[in-house]
Amino acid sequence: MGWDRLEIREHSRLLCGIGSAEFVHFSHAYCAPLIEAAVAACDYGKPFPVARERHNLFGVRFHPEKPGEIGLGILKTFAHANQT
Repeated sequence: MGWDRLEIREHSRLLCGIGSAEFVHFSHAYCAPLIEAAVAACDYGKPFPVARERHNLFGVRFHPEKPGEIGLGILKTFAHANQT
């Protein structure tokens, strides 16, 4: 639980304009194994996936509403993702 640095791994429509090393907030202490399809990861003793997207499906493991302007940018991108 807490804040961790975002590591963007591949080109991501959802995370466009967000730089690696930005902090995001987590409220749970569980994680899944890192998979190739992850577009972003964090490291807490070992890397774990925090964002994935496929076509028009998006998912994040962190709370996008917490990190202020960064989170607002992610939410705006999500809201407009299917309009382009």
